[in-house]
Amino acid sequence: MDKMYELRCRKRRRMWLLLNLTGRAFEISGTFCLILFFIFNGIPWYLLACMWFIMLGMAVSLLIRGLFYLVMKIASFC
Repeated sequence: MDKMYELRCRKRRRMWLLLNLTGRAFEISGTFCLILFFIFNGIPWYLLACMWFIMLGMAVSLLIRGLFYLVMKIASFC
């Protein structure tokens, strides 16, 4: 029983770490695109589209991480 619980917890911790790393990657790349946007004011449309795509990915990633955290707390896993 304890081994099964520990295996489930380990799997959830790995998933949580993966979500955190994915979210951080989106945040860093989105910030980098924003910095480029402010440095080069005449930014091409495709870089602007890239920036908005990354910002959308950032928002979705943060939403998924928040929901996952909420579900883990409500269900009192690990």
